[in-house]
Amino acid sequence: MKRRIGIETIKQIKYLLKSYNVKQVAKQTGVGPVLVRNIRDSSKKNSYKL
Repeated sequence: MKRRIGIETIKQIKYLLKSYNVKQVAKQTGVGPVLVRNIRDSSKKNSYKL
């Protein structure tokens, strides 16, 4: 099942990534670690641009 995540969630993840690693952020936000990694590496093709 594909779940859409909002801009607020992405902003929150970007903010959390400054102080936590990917696994911790994924646990806190309830978003998959792969998605968190994609958001972190926003230069990659299949990731979220803000």
